Amino acid sequence: MDIYEGSREEEYESYKNRIKDEYGINYNLLKWITPEESVVFEKKRQELLNRADLRTCAKRTKIYSKRLAPGCRICAGGQWSCLFISGICNGTCFYCPAPQNEDTPPVSQNIFFTSPGEYADYVEKLGFKGVGLSGGEPLIKLDLCLEYIRELRKSRGPNFHIWLYTNGILGTKEKFRALKDAGLNEIRFDIGATAYSLESVGMASEFFEDLTIEIPSVPEDLELLKVKLPEMEAMKVKYLNLHQLRITPHNFQNLSKRNYTYIHGKKALVAESEISALETINYCIEKNIDISVNYCSFAYKNRIQTAAARKKAAKMIREKYDDITENGYLRRIYVKGDKAFCDEKESNLKAILGNEGFERKGEKIYFRFNLFPLLTQPGLEINVEYHEPFMLPSISYYNFFREIKLNSGKKIFVERRKVHELSSLKMNAFAETEAKPVYVKLMSMADNLVDKECVLKYERIEKDLLKYF
Repeated sequence: MDIYEGSREEEYESYKNRIKDEYGINYNLLKWITPEESVVFEKKRQELLNRADLRTCAKRTKIYSKRLAPGCRICAGGQWSCLFISGICNGTCFYCPAPQNEDTPPVSQNIFFTSPGEYADYVEKLGFKGVGLSGGEPLIKLDLCLEYIRELRKSRGPNFHIWLYTNGILGTKEKFRALKDAGLNEIRFDIGATAYSLESVGMASEFFEDLTIEIPSVPEDLELLKVKLPEMEAMKVKYLNLHQLRITPHNFQNLSKRNYTYIHGKKALVAESEISALETINYCIEKNIDISVNYCSFAYKNRIQTAAARKKAAKMIREKYDDITENGYLRRIYVKGDKAFCDEKESNLKAILGNEGFERKGEKIYFRFNLFPLLTQPGLEINVEYHEPFMLPSISYYNFFREIKLNSGKKIFVERRKVHELSSLKMNAFAETEAKPVYVKLMSMADNLVDKECVLKYERIEKDLLKYF
């Protein structure tokens, strides 16, 4: 068994135990995939993925035809902020994973923004290139949506992309015109909330060039969706985004009544939902329907979106000797030695680099990974720490933090916590991996399975869709 397979098995068992703890005795009410069933699902998935004209991005976790919606391109690039205007919704979707009954102020990443200016400052500070307004149902608070859209458009300029998610129940031409006039670029409809009615979509098509349908991929609705696709095309819908169904304590009663097959991931996911999403992409290609279909998998959300959030936080709290890994963690490397050793290395580094890329702290010298050649010597032991960065609305007092003050006066906080340390790595094997990626070099220096698996976990983003079993 190779290191990758061992890491996946450990992760699978971790997810399984976590889900069992979450659902207790209800866990056994669900139909969990068997090894035999996983083979059947995998074969079907591969058949659907084998089309030469399918496209992928984001480590092959996002599967699509033709092109991605502008907002999706921004999201895939890690430059999207989602603002939940309110937690109140007027829909009764059986698949909704959240209660949708909390009337909260606008919130993003658990940080509340009580004014449009505060949020616009936050978006500018973190360098986002697009914002999606979500809920709840944003149209319940249309005036609030308009205020935030106008402020974003004013502060971020004409090229900043803004989109909005809605079920369309409250949609009218007047509201869509107001949203367009305020500066909204793209609107996305969850037609699953309206029994696949396209009435509001038709009204919005008069005002928005980038018109998107965004729904969970419901297996039993696949044939209905196929019937609706030509109608969407006639309304100039450009994009259809499909998500994988997942079960939560909130929608458990609804989903558990349906004969779905569940797989263990960070959340419990519906296997048939993924298959029906891929079938929809294939159907549009085969029928030459001019709608771009995008399967936004849970693997994409769990890996790519969370890594992007970590990277934003990492940039706010990194030290000059920290590297940010592909997976968004802070990597800090150091060597230890007596005073003479540290004096010599510090002097040499300063002569070449000034004060950039390293820092001496007592008997330790911290340095960026690219400075390895300047520190190479036989028998030298290396230590590597991984820290997880994250943003908070207030200080937890458990970790090192940095205060970020916005122009409006509002403060947010970025913390980091150490999640793993690799001690006394040997540099002997390093030269043999000179042309290899960073994580391969570090793994070659680790002498135990736990450290090798941690390097994989914190350095890289895993490719491909989730394993079924």
